[in-house]
Amino acid sequence: MDRMDRLDNLVLANGHAFVFPVHYSIVDLQLQPFGLFQILLHPFALPGFWLIIVSYLQHQDEEVEVYEEGNWDFVKGQVQTIDRQYGFGIDQILHHITDGHVAHHFFYTKIPHYHLSEATKAICTVLEQYPGLYKQQKCYMFLLEFLRLNI
Repeated sequence: MDRMDRLDNLVLANGHAFVFPVHYSIVDLQLQPFGLFQILLHPFALPGFWLIIVSYLQHQDEEVEVYEEGNWDFVKGQVQTIDRQYGFGIDQILHHITDGHVAHHFFYTKIPHYHLSEATKAICTVLEQYPGLYKQQKCYMFLLEFLRLNI
């Protein structure tokens, strides 16, 4: 990306950063108090919060190793995720991206999420030969686990 492209992107981003709040402030004033929250922030708050928690927990734990530059390779990086079972039907609703995340990392462009359970079973049979390589946890108390890893 050359200097002019970066300058164009900078101007565009700053323009959006200015126009967005002004536009939605006008919309908010026309609707009611907290109108912006109701039509924009509220619908994104729960899914956004959930996405952050799930993504964080799939990639963070005491068992996950962090590699220095030069020590990392594709396979080492792919197995440094954790398949977490959330229960309560959450795994099924999210097409098993939660409890099939290792398979997702290996075959992210080849396997649709609704086939991750089958792929995970197949991967487990291979990774069983290498103790400690496949990581799986039941994570029914996911909010507490998220807080434990961050406090």
